Amino acid sequence: MSINRQYSFGDFMGQSLRDVPVKELNDTEIVGSCYYQEDSPDALVFPDGMKGVTFRRCNLDNVYIPPGNTVITEGEDYCCTKRIMVQPPTPKAKPDKDDPSDVCVDWIVDEENRPVEPLDKKRFIEEGRSIDPKDIPEHYFFEQTLSRAEYEAPTKADWEAETAKGDKPLAGKAAWFREVPQVISDDGKTVKVRGKAWLIRGQKATDVRPRAEVN
Repeated sequence: MSINRQYSFGDFMGQSLRDVPVKELNDTEIVGSCYYQEDSPDALVFPDGMKGVTFRRCNLDNVYIPPGNTVITEGEDYCCTKRIMVQPPTPKAKPDKDDPSDVCVDWIVDEENRPVEPLDKKRFIEEGRSIDPKDIPEHYFFEQTLSRAEYEAPTKADWEAETAKGDKPLAGKAAWFREVPQVISDDGKTVKVRGKAWLIRGQKATDVRPRAEVN
């Protein structure tokens, strides 16, 4: 299999190749490129119909590689395939720059987008900070009032159909990544909930798609 010179040994971080003709990719090896996506896990970077591509020594963090392709994950040719989500700075009105919890933290998350450990685990340990997601600071909790339809929405599509467009986090019992939010009040029409804001944004756990073969 020939090395794909056009898409190897390059920095494609944050870029989309969705419109690239599959004939430029199929049945080739992609080596030593960075395709990292910062926004959320399982980002769609490559075009539908891509097949027979083998990835070696690539940064595929947060990148979805569809079935029919191969990702090398062991040995000297291994690819990075971490799932990463960013915990933003504290929502406090005036963040304390001397407070280590008032900085962005990248968390490695599992297949259901639940935090596992900090990406910079070594620094956390050196600073004496807990690497347990259960110890995410209390001030990252927030409260939100949802309509009954929003709260019950079982899928991302249903949620989007029930709420106006805008920068509102996903809701619905199935869309809470870490845990079902605590219900503070429920009058039958609206539900007031409490949870960690940064853990409910982005892709819902049940949106997980079949993946490429790994070697």
